[in-house]
Amino acid sequence: MPLRQTLQWMLILLATIVIVGGGGVIWLWGQSDAILKTQITQQLDKLAPNLPVKFQKASLETDGRIRLTDIELQATNGGPTLLRLPETVIFPDRELLVQHRQLSVFKVVINRPQVTLEQAADGGWSFDGLKLPKPAGIAWPEVELLEG
Repeated sequence: MPLRQTLQWMLILLATIVIVGGGGVIWLWGQSDAILKTQITQQLDKLAPNLPVKFQKASLETDGRIRLTDIELQATNGGPTLLRLPETVIFPDRELLVQHRQLSVFKVVINRPQVTLEQAADGGWSFDGLKLPKPAGIAWPEVELLEG
């Protein structure tokens, strides 16, 4: 086979690999939000199995931040939403994430938090019975509230 034909086949093969690989990367990037939401939900269930919390969307931004939208913490007695966080941005420790594949959060920015507390006629509060997790050995991240 002459050199020219060999080079043409190599270029065609390289172009095919780039197109297929690029398509795979684009598909994976498109699925990354769903994968991230599943991972966060699993971690929440593990850390606080009975905590009635849900969120609408999780997205991984290009600079490594994680953006969660519409987080809600419900009252255990079926009452109103206790806590509503329209937008929360999580800043993970990138070095630890890249080198050891562990998620360690060093900062959380919460935009426009809304807290609703109600007291019943018997004196109980809407947050009574809520079992908040008490993680041991974990450093709490810096929390910044905006417009709250």
